[in-house]
Amino acid sequence: MTLLREIQTAAAGTDSDVTALLRKCKILASRLKSKDLARWVDWELNGYPDSQPVPDYRKLAGSCYANFLNRAWRANAQAVPWFLLPEEVRESHDQVEFRKGIATVASLGRCTRQ
Repeated sequence: MTLLREIQTAAAGTDSDVTALLRKCKILASRLKSKDLARWVDWELNGYPDSQPVPDYRKLAGSCYANFLNRAWRANAQAVPWFLLPEEVRESHDQVEFRKGIATVASLGRCTRQ
């Protein structure tokens, strides 16, 4: 099986190791002498530098939660509508860029399944 076919098969699978898949892409980039592909794979594996924009799939919608309490009651982790936040806070938190490497993304997925 060719390297490209291996990558395609792994990408189509539901239980593929994304880190291993990206490493195969790095080998493919080297064979193709594609600096753009190699750079993208490096950023996906190691994280995106601040100087580079992240792809849309690495932009997450932000949410705002707050704890409220007084002498009679307490409400934890309540969603706060965006329109109640000051505009400068709204702008900086409505979309979050996830710049960390894929190992961090994978570890977050493991945490949510427990």
